[in-house]
Amino acid sequence: MLIFIILAAPLLFSGIILLRPSLTLQKVLLPAYAVLHLSCSAGLYFSPGRLSAYFRTDELNILFLLLLSAVFLAVSVYHLSFLNRSDEVENDAKRRLYAVFLLLFVDSMNGAILSAHLGLLWVFVEASTLSSAMLVYHHGNKTALEAAWKYIFICSIGISFAFIGIIFLSVGSVSIDSLFFRDLNQNAGKINPFWLKLALPFLLVGFGTKMGLSPMHNWLPDAHSEAPSPASAMLSATLLNTAFLAILRIHKITFPAGLEKFSESILLAMGLISIFISAVFIVNARNYKRMLAYSSIEHMGIIATGLGLGGAGIFAALLHMAGHSLAKSAFFLTAGNIYSLTHSKKIKAVRGLFREDNFTAWLWVFSFLAICAFPPFSTFISELMIIKEMLAGHIFMLIFFISCLTLVIYGMSRQVMKMVSGAPETEEKHKFTPGVFSYIPQVVLLAAALAIGIGFPSWALELIKNAADFIR
Repeated sequence: MLIFIILAAPLLFSGIILLRPSLTLQKVLLPAYAVLHLSCSAGLYFSPGRLSAYFRTDELNILFLLLLSAVFLAVSVYHLSFLNRSDEVENDAKRRLYAVFLLLFVDSMNGAILSAHLGLLWVFVEASTLSSAMLVYHHGNKTALEAAWKYIFICSIGISFAFIGIIFLSVGSVSIDSLFFRDLNQNAGKINPFWLKLALPFLLVGFGTKMGLSPMHNWLPDAHSEAPSPASAMLSATLLNTAFLAILRIHKITFPAGLEKFSESILLAMGLISIFISAVFIVNARNYKRMLAYSSIEHMGIIATGLGLGGAGIFAALLHMAGHSLAKSAFFLTAGNIYSLTHSKKIKAVRGLFREDNFTAWLWVFSFLAICAFPPFSTFISELMIIKEMLAGHIFMLIFFISCLTLVIYGMSRQVMKMVSGAPETEEKHKFTPGVFSYIPQVVLLAAALAIGIGFPSWALELIKNAADFIR
């Protein structure tokens, strides 16, 4: 029943918004569904459920569902302020379409996370591209159109790769005659090793495209920088996680099939290349939203590297995913405040944030500290665990890894400090004045990331540990 509510409510609420185009109604329905989503997710955590054979919760996807709930609730609270901003939502028609496609986007991720069938997961991942493309195109200008088409084109190629991988996997598992994850895991030894080995690169690169991993990461900087900041927060903190879940589902099959080392080698290569590419672009960043987008590529690379290392690296990867979701969503929401204050995404146009809006400046600094893994944030613990795994026989990889992370910290710290210090570029008094709902979500998200780093709650530790154990 709870799964049905999670999947059906966005469709109902979208219909209501289309029929009754009211700003007040949108401000009520988005947080209402977010609270409902979190309530249902919490209920499924304590009492796992299923909806037919195709949707179910398990030890793995409940972690992703709860993260989606937490981030969406924060974003929906931020919307109470965001929907009033004329520079972001120019008219009632755009506001209505934005709310509708945001709900459909969340629902597509619900379907992908809860899917118990590989083919169904593939369908919902593709649906997430189509629904979120309208969010990328929201502003309707030339750069937004280019970013939306680039997003659709590259992700569609990626999902086509994944489809080819599914075909190869189906050929190799003809004796199983099922693409349900439970059947594939229980009978992985019956899958023809040749076809599975052929399918893995296509599946990992295909879903890795949606996760933002190299070599097909190019869509991400444009899409994240052109979408409105709350949508960027959802893209970075939840959509990339959803694609990562698909990779985890595939990777789990390789353990009983005896091909985990082959899968891990592909993940390590994609992860390390992603970290390197993001480090190079972050150092030369001129647009602060693109800087955050490349930071997302970096962190997806860190997560893939942790998974590729195996052992405790799997736990570290899941912990890092959680920390990144909390910190990056706070970062992007704060970027929304900065854009409304300065009407520019260029780093050189933003100066003196401490003088212009002290609270936004502090949120910007603490979001930077959280995303760059400064202690005691949770990302520091996860990166330390990954480094510890590398010490056991991966010295050259460790040197490369630390060098890239150092480059990222240098690049981001230089830009963040430029933006918050000095005097504002202009003394003009901007019409935008951030309200309490422009601050509360980031405070809560960063406090959660800090709380996990300082004292790991037992329930959170158990949640991540169960998910890591489920994969192996």
